[in-house]
Amino acid sequence: MDATVKLHNKGSLILISVIANSKKAEIVGIEPWRHSLKVKLTEPAQGGRANRQLKELFSNLFEAEADILSGEKSNLKKLYVNLETDKVKEKLKKSIKALKEKG
Repeated sequence: MDATVKLHNKGSLILISVIANSKKAEIVGIEPWRHSLKVKLTEPAQGGRANRQLKELFSNLFEAEADILSGEKSNLKKLYVNLETDKVKEKLKKSIKALKEKG
């Protein structure tokens, strides 16, 4: 998780690997090869729709502002969340754990 979430300014930078056009929007887990968070989105990667859904998903999860800093046209993105790194890591761990228990 340390390679995936890093301190950036007063918030956190999350490296995310996106899979667009999925049946369900969810955080899947850690992508070990890319050291990124693997996220599935239901929106297609056309016209910025998947990017908007990604920002909305993370804004809702963290109850904080989220914005894509790089990777607008790539499936590997750097997302800034205006929240302390420790809190981001804690919420992500809980989300991943809940998903594993559910599935």
